[in-house]
Amino acid sequence: MTVKSVQIPNARLTEGDYYTFTILKSISLRPDEEYYVMREPNGFKLLMPKKFYTRYGFRPGQQVLCRVDKVNCIGRVFLEPEHPYYVEGKRYNFDVIEVEQVVDMNRRMVQSIVVRDVLDYEWRVSVPNEFMIDKQTASINCLVKRIKKGRLYLEISSTG
Repeated sequence: MTVKSVQIPNARLTEGDYYTFTILKSISLRPDEEYYVMREPNGFKLLMPKKFYTRYGFRPGQQVLCRVDKVNCIGRVFLEPEHPYYVEGKRYNFDVIEVEQVVDMNRRMVQSIVVRDVLDYEWRVSVPNEFMIDKQTASINCLVKRIKKGRLYLEISSTG
């Protein structure tokens, strides 16, 4: 008896890799739970929470590049769609909304700022000890360290 090897394409998605997904539609499972129905390259459908990406401008039929953030032990896939404006690892100027003093986890007073992005979201950014931000500062240059669930994780890279 001869055994012939047959290559079967693997339908799994790899964590950290980017794939193009097609938005088929949005659905509501409960009044407070809306999802995008996404079709992955192999034709399987996945759900992606809509609440994190409401200002991204997604529409049915649109193709979106997504990073597979995680595949958990039961096979649930967590996606992070490419941000319509920001790219991880790049620097951008953000409008400064507020400069304030806050208490950190070690109960020390530290400076913090609130910035606004192009989608009109506001994000809090810790100010390193070596920086002193003037309350009159109009904008500041920040590095986009990470984007997760539509949230920007920012780090001050230089005053500006």
